[in-house]
Amino acid sequence: MLDTSMEQTAPSTSPPKDYGSIDHDEEDPGKPSVPPAASGPSKQGESISQIATGQPERPRLNCCLASFQFIEACGIITNLCLMATQILPIILVPLSELGFISVALKGYVSVFCFILILVEWDAPIPFLRNASILQTYFSRGFVYTFLALTCLEEAYTERVSDVVAHAKDHFHVAWFSLFMQISAWLMMALGSVYMLFGVCCLKVMRDGMVQENRDRMKEYREAMKAFRA
Repeated sequence: MLDTSMEQTAPSTSPPKDYGSIDHDEEDPGKPSVPPAASGPSKQGESISQIATGQPERPRLNCCLASFQFIEACGIITNLCLMATQILPIILVPLSELGFISVALKGYVSVFCFILILVEWDAPIPFLRNASILQTYFSRGFVYTFLALTCLEEAYTERVSDVVAHAKDHFHVAWFSLFMQISAWLMMALGSVYMLFGVCCLKVMRDGMVQENRDRMKEYREAMKAFRA
């Protein structure tokens, strides 16, 4: 009797391959091996020396916080320019030509500009930090626009009087009045931006980012002290 039984083999567990597919398990001899990239965002920011020595990485500044700081820097520069237009005429022009009212107005505007510079600088003065009219964006923008309108009116008045005094000189330009107008228009634009920020309630977000950046810088300084010790 002829034995018709056949030897059974275990079925293969690997799925069938499609026609034309490439077997990734087999190495391609013509393809160079690429090492895996370093994972983690911190590896990208660290330099080779920092990785070798273990030096702590300096925290990066948030782009939104940098935008707020840029606007504050523009506020400082604008206030300095406007304050210069108020102080220089008092120094260079005789008081008899300016008049008491003009000198008093220039003194008030200079004081307000100096206070706004301290506010934009975030000076550690309790009176300024507790003044809600200066710390709130909408009210700060209102103060900016009020000073801008006052200086625009002052510049227009001084320009008219200066042109009348030099009517025979056709090439005369009232430089102080012109510079005051430019500074006042810049302050008007900055005040409008602050009022828009106040409507959007961005002061809370700005203060939170400032506090977070201070905490990160404090941790970085402590880590640097431990690293240098």
